[in-house]
Amino acid sequence: MSTQPFEHHPYVERLKKLNELYPERSEFHARSGEILQEMGADNAFLQTVIRRNFDDQGYLDQQWSLYNIPFLYIYECNDFYLKIHFFPAMQNYRPGQAAHCIHHHNNYILTTAAIYGSGYETMLFDKQVDFV
Repeated sequence: MSTQPFEHHPYVERLKKLNELYPERSEFHARSGEILQEMGADNAFLQTVIRRNFDDQGYLDQQWSLYNIPFLYIYECNDFYLKIHFFPAMQNYRPGQAAHCIHHHNNYILTTAAIYGSGYETMLFDKQVDFV
């Protein structure tokens, strides 16, 4: 299996083209949402992603930690990673709460599109740190 099985897929090619056209990361992410929505609505594409991941022994053999959010791999390059993440229901389900820990994405910009479910709410924190 190729290490980049979706490298030339039309969705990925469109994202790569956007990446070239919009080097300003905020603009790239703002414009990528439409493509992400299309990908999430394309059942044939999603089935191919599932099949490719479960046919990949490296994917099957990976060690998941308590901090990994389950995902299916699609594509990655120096400028962006493309994955499908799963947010399974918590054992003690509470409406409106899917996770109970605060996490961050370093200096990255996280762009998401909900494929299934109502989506989620996030909190954005001011990055300014005052040292005394």
